[in-house]
Amino acid sequence: MAVVLVTAGWLLNGMIGPVVARNRANELPAMPRVAKLSAASAFAVLGGFRPLAADLAWIALQGAWERRDQPASEKLIRTATLLDPASAYFWKNGARMIAFDIPLWRIAESGGWDSMPATRQRAIRREQAAAALRLLNEALEANPRMATLWLERAGIELQGEEDPAAAASSYRRAWELDPSLTFAARLQAQLLRRIGRREEALAGLHQLRRYLAANGGVAEIAMVRVRIDELERELAALKGRRSPLRR
Repeated sequence: MAVVLVTAGWLLNGMIGPVVARNRANELPAMPRVAKLSAASAFAVLGGFRPLAADLAWIALQGAWERRDQPASEKLIRTATLLDPASAYFWKNGARMIAFDIPLWRIAESGGWDSMPATRQRAIRREQAAAALRLLNEALEANPRMATLWLERAGIELQGEEDPAAAASSYRRAWELDPSLTFAARLQAQLLRRIGRREEALAGLHQLRRYLAANGGVAEIAMVRVRIDELERELAALKGRRSPLRR
């Protein structure tokens, strides 16, 4: 075991070293081709110990996070996800760090909330959200049917990119993959309603109601029916205002 740990540590150092630390402020760097080739060689040596090596990278990441070291944190997130791409934990928490923690670090390094214009703060948050979504897109290429990754994507689209339409689509995909995630269907409808796509929201809620009725979701059905009634009233009122017969 000691030999494995030493070997894993040596390989991790060799893998994250070539990952560039340029662009300190803005972007999650891509894994260079040389590093990918080195990683492939490392995988052959690590074999079944790749999850252990990923854990070691994640432990190292905690130290980088405490130091607010953006380049090191980004490298170690890359390393952990590369070593264990089937683990939702590394993808999800890495994306959260990129989307929500690193913006705080960048704003603090630039003088803090009071000295930075709100427009610049928002730009930083959106830059980091975009970087986190790039990471999650890679995660979904490796694990396209992992509903929890779609949930994570929806949260970052909503809170980081401020894109409720994209978030609604991701919540919908999560529910399609795992129908037990009924809250995702409710959130989708809520977001569609917020952006004025009420008929789509209503159709989704009716589909959810049918699912709940068939699967014993009695308590949740009452809540869904309330929202259906609200939407139907809103749509009726809108149609009434648009009617040429009304004066």
